[in-house]
Amino acid sequence: MKKETQEVTKPKNQAPPLKILSRDDVLKILGDCINALKQKSVSGRFRDLDLEKARDAKVRLMIYGCQVFLSGIKDKELEDLEKRIVDLEGAS
Repeated sequence: MKKETQEVTKPKNQAPPLKILSRDDVLKILGDCINALKQKSVSGRFRDLDLEKARDAKVRLMIYGCQVFLSGIKDKELEDLEKRIVDLEGAS
């Protein structure tokens, strides 16, 4: 008996799978944002004020997202620690 294979077609505009970021990844992103803002404040020029406001808003949004993400990582780590403690107490 011959097996038939089905091809699964992806939608053309499907986003690539998301990479789960580590704490180090998020801290690197935050460091890059801080360095970019520092560089802009020291030697940056404001050619288009509206464009600069839009960029700054995106940076603020990225930093806020990183803060929320780090908070989620912290919560997950606390849950894992609580589970390990319960498992260790149960083993005694």
